[in-house]
Amino acid sequence: MFIDLPSLIVFGTGILAAGIAGRFGTGTVGLVRACALPVGFIGTTIGLVQMLQKLDDPTRIGPALTIAFLASIYAVACKGLLEFNWPDGTAPVPSSSPAWSGLACILWTALVFGAIVSGAPVLAFLNLQAIGATLCTLAAIITLGRGQDPKHWAHRVAVSAPRAGLFFLYLSTVATVFWADDPSRIGPYLAFGLLSYLYLLLTSLFVVLICPAQVDLDEMARGLGSSLLGHLFGLALPMLAVVWALA
Repeated sequence: MFIDLPSLIVFGTGILAAGIAGRFGTGTVGLVRACALPVGFIGTTIGLVQMLQKLDDPTRIGPALTIAFLASIYAVACKGLLEFNWPDGTAPVPSSSPAWSGLACILWTALVFGAIVSGAPVLAFLNLQAIGATLCTLAAIITLGRGQDPKHWAHRVAVSAPRAGLFFLYLSTVATVFWADDPSRIGPYLAFGLLSYLYLLLTSLFVVLICPAQVDLDEMARGLGSSLLGHLFGLALPMLAVVWALA
């Protein structure tokens, strides 16, 4: 019941990419601990977007939901295991190597692209409004921290982008509930929220893989852990909104 090969491949490859970015050194555990939840949330979000393409067949919604959320379950289990064994933080990551970081990004990009095309058309994951919201959000994050050390831009993006994505996820769900009397709006609203969330999570993860030494990985892991229920609830809300609207 809790074993799904595609979800395991997505999560396992994401963790492998984190290990590669850390060159499997002393800081690898910190990278994995910081990346575990984003990787799981990304896998779940991809599954949910693919599920939106199957709303015309309600019998396929349940199985698709189960598979989607398994990625997050694996992520929570992995992070819990790491927190139990390293409760006081981990060793810092050494300066990034372009070769290792590049390999990690290529592996992760190939995996995400493969996961996307396996269940839905690529165009289903392109949304101009979500792209615009993501770019504006990143510009705001970088601009608001302009007076701080320029070297810390990577940390600001890595930590703040998932929180901003969660905001868009909740916003789209509220919009869906308010305009549930018009079923034609459900898909676009949920797609905007889910894809904004996905783009910002991907941005955060790529920043960590490229510039791990510039990110406080322990702070990032703590922040994601403290907002874990918010992320899980945010991912569940779109599906609850769909069920409520279709009932």
